[in-house]
Amino acid sequence: MFKCFCGKEIGRSRKGQKTCFNLNCRKIYQRKWALNYYYTKYRKQSAENSKRRLLKYPEKFREYNRYWAKKNPDKRLGYRLKREYGISLDDFNKILLKQKGVCAICKCINGVGTKLFIDHNHKTKKVRGLLCYKCNFAVGHFKEDISNLKSAMKYLKNGLKSN
Repeated sequence: MFKCFCGKEIGRSRKGQKTCFNLNCRKIYQRKWALNYYYTKYRKQSAENSKRRLLKYPEKFREYNRYWAKKNPDKRLGYRLKREYGISLDDFNKILLKQKGVCAICKCINGVGTKLFIDHNHKTKKVRGLLCYKCNFAVGHFKEDISNLKSAMKYLKNGLKSN
């Protein structure tokens, strides 16, 4: 006889399934048993079948992915933030509230239809703040180098003095 995770012997239910008759552990036992059995026996086969279906019906997968993305925009954003920047959706919202919904550099208001971009250090991957498109573009073109920004400031100051 098999023993359950709670230590009691396992019997058969009316349907013939192996089951622990201890009501406190029945669900836990069935879940653990099913997961252990599935992962040990069918894990590799299931992954291969998924790949095979993906190659055979790529348009179905794309269609489902589009449907899921439209249905779950917050989850999609959360997954992307976690994958690319290592922050959660809650962390993003905290930064947005801290900046009061405006760009960290030029303080322009984040209007309807526009979005703020996540500015991060490309070496350490640490998020610095949220920027509008123009400021994010400018920081990127200055290659995140303070000396380049100082040179640009001098250039602009000299241009103002000559006028």
